[in-house]
Amino acid sequence: PHLFNLAVADFKVAEHPSDVVLHDQQINTLMQADDIGMGTTSASSLQPKLRQFEDYAARTGFEVSIPKCMIAVFGKDTEPTTTFLLHGKELQKKTEMKYIGVHHQTGRGSMYNVHYETYAKKAKNVAGAVLHAKTFVGKDIPLW
Repeated sequence: PHLFNLAVADFKVAEHPSDVVLHDQQINTLMQADDIGMGTTSASSLQPKLRQFEDYAARTGFEVSIPKCMIAVFGKDTEPTTTFLLHGKELQKKTEMKYIGVHHQTGRGSMYNVHYETYAKKAKNVAGAVLHAKTFVGKDIPLW
């Protein structure tokens, strides 16, 4: 992952007024290992970002696996009629996805409901295992 991060460290997407803003910083690209995510608050500004990535890929020899690429639209209009293309091929639209270990979902309610439920279940299972460990180690050995 570190080598990939170094290889694509020079990839920058031009800032746009529709970029996501977090603590007064425009965030339009996230990169981790071999995953690249682009964010915007406007479907119409995403295609130019994809074109910038195509240009970067052409200059650097970067290859993209189109079947692994996807689009998820969050916000008021989660079903835009816009078609997004990368290297002339339409990208699949998803309503649920996992990106860098975090579950996201589009549509009504919190976009992190699946994530919360998944990790709450894991935490409950771990807590049950810890509390049940006393039956294996005996009463004389403290668990913590």
